[in-house]
Amino acid sequence: MSRVKQEHNLIEVGAAACFHSPDKKRNKESKVTGLDDFDLAAVRRTVHNFYIEEKRSPTINGLRMKLAEVIDFQGGNISVRKILKKIGFKWQKTKSNKQILVERSDIIQKRIDYLNEIKKYREQKRPIVYVDETYILSSHVQNKSWSDDTHQGILKQVSKGDRLIIVHAGGNMVFIPGALLMWKSSKTTGDYHHNMNKVNYKKWIQEKLFPNLPPNSVVVSDNAPYHNVVLEKVPTSGSTKQEMKDWLLKKNIPFREDMLKATLYEIVKLNKPISKTYEIDEILKNTDIHL
Repeated sequence: MSRVKQEHNLIEVGAAACFHSPDKKRNKESKVTGLDDFDLAAVRRTVHNFYIEEKRSPTINGLRMKLAEVIDFQGGNISVRKILKKIGFKWQKTKSNKQILVERSDIIQKRIDYLNEIKKYREQKRPIVYVDETYILSSHVQNKSWSDDTHQGILKQVSKGDRLIIVHAGGNMVFIPGALLMWKSSKTTGDYHHNMNKVNYKKWIQEKLFPNLPPNSVVVSDNAPYHNVVLEKVPTSGSTKQEMKDWLLKKNIPFREDMLKATLYEIVKLNKPISKTYEIDEILKNTDIHL
């Protein structure tokens, strides 16, 4: 092969190739698929309700239409597939060769562990208290109404009014007296979870919930980020080299200054706690309340 022809082939290969910078993250989650824990729980319930209430297998298109009603979902079928995969669902063939949505085995096991634990506490006659947050709009109206050809239906309010955030706890003993927290949001748009943070939640836990709980209570909470603030953050593979060094110094774990980041992280992994400790666990440490 002549040198001119070789160079021509190299130019063609170079033009067709697409090179990316190493270590550059581009997988930014979209607003459609980047749902918070509250909406992800609603997606999970929607899937289960197809089997339990409607007695039929859900389809991607059917789920998309149902989610548009439940959480005002604006995405398409591809986005629905991504969300289902994110929360642990997968397609699996049945003996009749039909495909149904099932959850990953590790998620199923976690639910089994939870149910066994709740069963144990019920047998012990311990008060079980569930906590959560929601909101209501001061000018809340229905989006649809019955009408005939002679009328166009009731006009919808232009403004939904102020957003009221509500935090409460309850169980078989109804709502816990004195535990209600309600305030007017300073934000008129976006998800109501943005109006709740770890500082407000911790303050509510300490001042309004725990002092009013029955003795020996069991508190059940979901996995919203502000519910599960880690007491001590352990460096991850994405942490900086200095953050790893600071953590090792704090723990009095020896290392050399000239070590590479990968080596430091291996030392961190060998010495990190087996389980995480959360701020709320520290608050409950000297009480008879179990979370």
